[in-house]
Amino acid sequence: MDKGPKERSMKINIKSQLSISYSSIIIIVLGAVIISYFYNYLSKDGSVYIAYVWCLIDVIPIIILHIIYYIRNNKEEYTLKANGIEYKKDSVTVFYNSYDISKIVIYLPPSLARGRHSLHTMSVESYHYVKVELKNGKHLILTCLMDSRLYENIYKVKGVDIIKKKRVFAFIYNKINWSALYK
Repeated sequence: MDKGPKERSMKINIKSQLSISYSSIIIIVLGAVIISYFYNYLSKDGSVYIAYVWCLIDVIPIIILHIIYYIRNNKEEYTLKANGIEYKKDSVTVFYNSYDISKIVIYLPPSLARGRHSLHTMSVESYHYVKVELKNGKHLILTCLMDSRLYENIYKVKGVDIIKKKRVFAFIYNKINWSALYK
């Protein structure tokens, strides 16, 4: 079946995880090179410790976000269509029409909200998620581990109010099923 330009299927895979993490990987590698340079060739004073602290401040939040996002969308697949969103997990497939959706909220860092797509100064600037609020009171969570341009591609769903909310850390504030990691 030809999906055409109006549909976009998304799920977590290696390619999607690497495309969202490329800024993080570059920053970590550059940080390691700078730390080793300061440590080996320059004085072993406080500058090395400042570099270590900077790496920890940058790396720890993305590790936490990555794990939470992975657990949230592991083994799920969503297809964005003009008339709604299709959800698949295991053998269950559910289609939510646009009229079943009350609103879509995009939680993203300020740099993405401004439209900056280049290399980020902090790794967390790539991470974002979308909360699809249904009229029945339930919601769907789609994360950038499924699609690094989720904040743009969600606009494929027509007839629904889409709201952007800026967050420095796009942390998902709802219950997470940690046991899903081991299934």
